[in-house]
Amino acid sequence: MITKVRYVRQLYQSLWLKGAAESQGSRLLKGASGAFLLRVLYTGTTFITGILLARVLGTFGFGTYNYVLTWTITLGLVSNVGFDNLLVREIATYTAQAKWELVRGILRYANQLVFFLSSTIALLAIAVVWKLGIAESPETFAAFCLAMISLPIVALRNLTRGAIKGFNHVVLALLPELLISPIILIVLVVSSHLLLAQYLNATFTLGLYCASAVITLVIGIVMLNRVLPPEVRSVEHKYQLKRWISSALPFVFLEGLYALNSQIDVLMLGALRGVEAAGIYVPVSRGANLITFAVMAVVGVLAPVQVNLFVEGQHQELQRLMTKGIRGVLFASLAIALPLIVFGRWYLLLFGEGFTQGYAALTILCVGQVVASVSGLAGPLLNMTGFERCTLISAAIGGGLNIVLNSLLIPSGGIEGAAIATSVSMMLANLTNVIWAKQKLGIRFGVW
Repeated sequence: MITKVRYVRQLYQSLWLKGAAESQGSRLLKGASGAFLLRVLYTGTTFITGILLARVLGTFGFGTYNYVLTWTITLGLVSNVGFDNLLVREIATYTAQAKWELVRGILRYANQLVFFLSSTIALLAIAVVWKLGIAESPETFAAFCLAMISLPIVALRNLTRGAIKGFNHVVLALLPELLISPIILIVLVVSSHLLLAQYLNATFTLGLYCASAVITLVIGIVMLNRVLPPEVRSVEHKYQLKRWISSALPFVFLEGLYALNSQIDVLMLGALRGVEAAGIYVPVSRGANLITFAVMAVVGVLAPVQVNLFVEGQHQELQRLMTKGIRGVLFASLAIALPLIVFGRWYLLLFGEGFTQGYAALTILCVGQVVASVSGLAGPLLNMTGFERCTLISAAIGGGLNIVLNSLLIPSGGIEGAAIATSVSMMLANLTNVIWAKQKLGIRFGVW
């Protein structure tokens, strides 16, 4: 326990530096607010893009587009091999220590490694799909090939984002991916619909996505050069390969679990029931995921206070804080979930008549998200108090159960089966975190 307290104390001191607590807290608040605002704007622009593409492409075309794009996102996380997150920590550390040669070294090595791995993974994926004949149609295969072409571009863009974050420009790092890219895609899709409507299918749209990815990668590189300290350009590169590779491995594991838990339902739906079922499920999943905004908002406020109370041993105050946070999450998640359930058919009708088939799945996911959100504060609490290994175990349990349930329920239940599998695995993972929090911290997760 002493080790845990020492760890948390160091974390706390890193967040709240003595003698500069107010200014540092102000910077953190501005950065967090800016990042949260960007994510809200990203959700809005993605929602608009989804409606536009669903209307233009139909259920099959929209399903093809989202299915192959989900593979790109998932393989992109794997091909980064943790270096997109590692860059944040290592660049910040080397900058504080003025080790500019190591900053240049890790930037060079990360880009070379990730470009090679992402290109190799993309080529292997195309070869496997072609050899096994997995694609449903020539259009699906062509769209998949274009999506794989964008894989190295997306992977390098992720690295650029991590590097800019490492130089302490969080909002600037998120700008190309969360705001500029969706806007460019909307402009390209609308222009193509007006000028080249006869060519606008899933494959053509994937080409537009590739174009937006290239543009935002270039913008990200320009931004990185703007924030790159001049000392980095004037030194020879130096490597710490053993340190970087060993440090990147945990990030690979975390990103793999994230990709598994967030994308597996869409991927398995496309594989077991076809891309059209996956396309119908996408707006269902996106709508239910709006409920997670309640958890994100509360976690951002509670995190530093949790550390403070835990370090000072104020257990009762920490319990009161968590109870209030749970109430806030419950009311906020219900405020989002109930309108989605009541007006769910009208929400899905925005995407097209065929998407209303997902109403039952939307209801199931909304109920699951509300239950999961109420217990969703346990994981961040464990992370902030030095018990992050517990959350890793919970995520692994949830991911494994997600695969098993999807494989059992999708063949017979379709999108409703995927919704049940996702909801149950999500609730179980969070319930496991609740049990960990009770055992390790003595914190109860109840509304009263």
